[in-house]
Amino acid sequence: MLSEFDYLMKSNQICSKLYKHLICLDQVDSTNKFALNLSEKEHGICIYSKNQLHGRGREGRFWHAKENKSLALSILLDYPKNDRHKSLLPILAANSVCKTLEDFKIKSSIKWPNDILVNNNKISGILCEAEFTPDKNNYLVVGIGININLNSEDFLSEQKVYKINPTSMSIQLGCSFEIDKVCSSLLVNFANFYHMLDGNEDEIINFYNFNWGDKGKILNVQMGDKLITGKAISINSLGELLIKKNDKDFIINSGEIISSL
Repeated sequence: MLSEFDYLMKSNQICSKLYKHLICLDQVDSTNKFALNLSEKEHGICIYSKNQLHGRGREGRFWHAKENKSLALSILLDYPKNDRHKSLLPILAANSVCKTLEDFKIKSSIKWPNDILVNNNKISGILCEAEFTPDKNNYLVVGIGININLNSEDFLSEQKVYKINPTSMSIQLGCSFEIDKVCSSLLVNFANFYHMLDGNEDEIINFYNFNWGDKGKILNVQMGDKLITGKAISINSLGELLIKKNDKDFIINSGEIISSL
């Protein structure tokens, strides 16, 4: 991957502006945890591993990866300058995965806020985590996991019940992929969408809405101890979910879609 990364830095101006260097690991407990525990942090450091032992998803869920069959990538960023940019980071990360899969001829859709589905099965997950201490340099890390060369037996061997059944790029197209090539595409797409935070934020939202899979569906959304049911209308300029119930609009900025019809 280092040679792929070096080539990106030389050939892609937007990538060279964002990324500083890449740390390649043979094995890691969590790329996000590794990034946040770095003693010397810097905007644009990337952590890359083909084997992640204890990856995490939203709500503390376990994200499993198998050696040389999955991609685990974390990108360390300066803490966003404003709340809109902070709220758009998970959105643009989801866009980046969708565009990467499209680069490999796989059509995907986004389940708000940032699960990536192919044929209603989960192929990728995203977790953004931040550390914030007043009056210090603070950082946010964007973690992205993609199932690449896993097969059905890999998922069955875990002997667990999935909230959303998993899939992989290999299962979808019946062939194997070079993980480094997928990572290279992901880095390019993330940099392109990240660059849109500099005045082109609406393009991020437009791409997301185009690839959002629940528009018009009736959603059950869990917000803490409250369950809201309504028709999915759109994702607004802050990346929030807009649903309509009894002719009243509800804006949901955090929560989980339990089911959709």
